[in-house]
Amino acid sequence: MDRMKMNFVAKKRKPNWSERELTVLAEATTPRMKFLKAKFSPSLTSERKQEFWKEIADEVNSTTLVSRTVDEIKKKWADIQSLTKKKEGERRRSMSKTGGGPAPEFYFKEWEKVVLQSLSDIAIEGIACGVDTAECGLSYTEIVSFIRPGSGVSALGQGSTLALEQINDNLKHGNSQHQSYSLSPVIKLS
Repeated sequence: MDRMKMNFVAKKRKPNWSERELTVLAEATTPRMKFLKAKFSPSLTSERKQEFWKEIADEVNSTTLVSRTVDEIKKKWADIQSLTKKKEGERRRSMSKTGGGPAPEFYFKEWEKVVLQSLSDIAIEGIACGVDTAECGLSYTEIVSFIRPGSGVSALGQGSTLALEQINDNLKHGNSQHQSYSLSPVIKLS
């Protein structure tokens, strides 16, 4: 038992990110987002994207005694984007609420304001008239029309093909009212 305790080395936790580190991270990453999110090309390779992240890491590490790895910086960037997006989404939703009383105040830190510049309205609000579950009231014909010509219904997969055949049979026999068809976790037809 003592040997097991001796082999176990506790990993020391790094200090929390300071406001200064977060600001530098946001200021260093935001102008590079165009390249970090772009598709790969002959001039934009995986190695080049790694170089961008290394440059960001160097900028962040130059402001503190704590050394952050590229992976830690990528993770923190994803986390602060997510938190800022959530906060801004809540702020926008609260503006459209009705009722008495003063509107809630939202305070954004400097680094959050910079992160907001990297987020599009679609990233914050979603697609207008879009539904995450893709629930829709399309007919069999409308669904099939989304499939590229020549690919056939089988392009949706066997389970989806069977569901489409069931929808088609029900439509032919007038049995489609008040039924819901689930083709996949993404497409649901009513």
